[in-house]
Amino acid sequence: MLIKTNDNSLSWVKPVDSYSKIETDTKIAAAVANAAHLKRKVVESYDEALEYMNAHEDAMQYIFMVPSGLQEDDNKYYEYIVLLDEDNSKTLERVGSWEVDLSNYATQDQIKNINESLEVISGSVSTLSEELSNEIDRATASENANAANIQNV
Repeated sequence: MLIKTNDNSLSWVKPVDSYSKIETDTKIAAAVANAAHLKRKVVESYDEALEYMNAHEDAMQYIFMVPSGLQEDDNKYYEYIVLLDEDNSKTLERVGSWEVDLSNYATQDQIKNINESLEVISGSVSTLSEELSNEIDRATASENANAANIQNV
């Protein structure tokens, strides 16, 4: 940290409770290395994942990849993880589907068509607005002319 010395110059003094970059990098690397990491384990069936969970202590470090049986290219596996219940018994829990249902959303082509339609409608509204304004101007002019004629009579 910077401190002001008696002669009003600035001087750098390492704080007592801080780490150097090397010390910080070393501590971060150690923490990452010691952290629990999830790994993927491809199994043939849910039952195989269940058997592994019951037979191995390291089962909680895996995401079990169970073939979905679907013909889709983007969802070949269902993912399961091991969770501990309140009584410390293990449960194999499906993580969930990564699928996104966009069936109620407009496509880019639909949005383009809507925008084009809005431009046509906007043009029609502008034309009608201009025509209405012209009609109002004519009616006002006609009223003014009639009022002038009545006063002249």
